[in-house]
Amino acid sequence: MDGFDLTVHLLVTLFAFLALGPGMELAPFIALGVVPIVSLLILAWRRRRGLATMLPEAPGELDAARVYEIEARLGELETLQERFLELEERVDFAERLLARETEAQRLGKGS
Repeated sequence: MDGFDLTVHLLVTLFAFLALGPGMELAPFIALGVVPIVSLLILAWRRRRGLATMLPEAPGELDAARVYEIEARLGELETLQERFLELEERVDFAERLLARETEAQRLGKGS
């Protein structure tokens, strides 16, 4: 559960107070006692369910795995950047060759 889930849960509990409070004039202890207890039980159930679905690894291991993944991606990006720079050089070279050939052809026709 994150902060958003907890905020939604608290708002639902507050609305339950507001909805049940005025209707419980003869037994306000129900709204003041039962609603928080039910809310806490639901919150505990949701928390337990959320913890059960988490990975069994320690947080340090998760962080280390994440760092390893980021380093691997960074290596791939560096390799792609090198290949991109090589391709840029090849395109520049090809453009210079084409420009030289067209210039030589123009000069050859003029003489």
